[in-house]
Amino acid sequence: MKDPTVLKVLGQKYPKTEITSNSGTKERILLASASLFAKNGYFGVSVKDISNVVGIKPASLYNHYESKEALWKSVLERIQELYLIFLNRLEAMQPHTTTIVDIIDNLFYELKEATLMFTFYGVALIQSEQFHSGMAADLFHGMLLDYSIGIIKKQFDICVESGNSEPFDTQTVASMIMHSFLVLNNVRVHEDMGYDVAGKASESLDSIRDLVLNMISGDKWKEQRNEAKL
Repeated sequence: MKDPTVLKVLGQKYPKTEITSNSGTKERILLASASLFAKNGYFGVSVKDISNVVGIKPASLYNHYESKEALWKSVLERIQELYLIFLNRLEAMQPHTTTIVDIIDNLFYELKEATLMFTFYGVALIQSEQFHSGMAADLFHGMLLDYSIGIIKKQFDICVESGNSEPFDTQTVASMIMHSFLVLNNVRVHEDMGYDVAGKASESLDSIRDLVLNMISGDKWKEQRNEAKL
């Protein structure tokens, strides 16, 4: 496995997305809205709710967003923008990943990074609101599932075709990884909301990574990892 510091400099870096004392009012509104929408749904959040969290008057919110619908659209656009960074980083690493260990380690490294920023609320949001919003549904099925699974499958296929891995059902494994990520992303949201959870999302991702490697190649991945350390 390549040094994580190498992974961090490949592709576009993840931006800081938490609300800080330096965040502008428009950015604070956007980030606060995303978490509220993810927790309560679009119809369960009012402009007053958002204003209370941000610490401004409802009328002031309209100085930055002309309506709740415009704010909702901006939140979804930001989710797309940030999630595309995750996808771009996966693609940027493709020439540098030759073994199944490299691919899996990098993939789960990036999945873990994605649950540490604003994106984890965004993923939960489009997952829950796909039934009420066409734009959320397009993002969930088109980008989060179909496109993501396609990128992962492609990396697996290249590894198999080059002889660096035994053949396996690349579509099923790629799909299983992304669906596991969706479940654990919701765990990450519950962690942030202060709920007791059975296990931390990051630790569970590590366990799934090892499970996938064992499923694909048994003890062979351990040999590859030991060889990489030499």
